[in-house]
Amino acid sequence: MKPTWFPWLENESNVTLRRKDCIDGFVGSFEKDGSNVFVDWVKKHQIEAVSSLCVCVH
Repeated sequence: MKPTWFPWLENESNVTLRRKDCIDGFVGSFEKDGSNVFVDWVKKHQIEAVSSLCVCVH
C-alpha cells in the first residue's frame, strides 16, 4: 500500500495498514466471511482506546 501518508507509522508493531473500498473504515473492514479486520486487530492487541484520522483525497 504505497504511497503512505504517515511513513513513520509503517513499522510500528500495533499498526495495521489496510486499503479500504469504503469511506467508513469499520464497514470497509468486513471480509466476505463476515469477520472484521478492525475488530480482530482490536482484540489481538487488547486496544482500549482508538484515535482515528481520516484523509480523504479525491
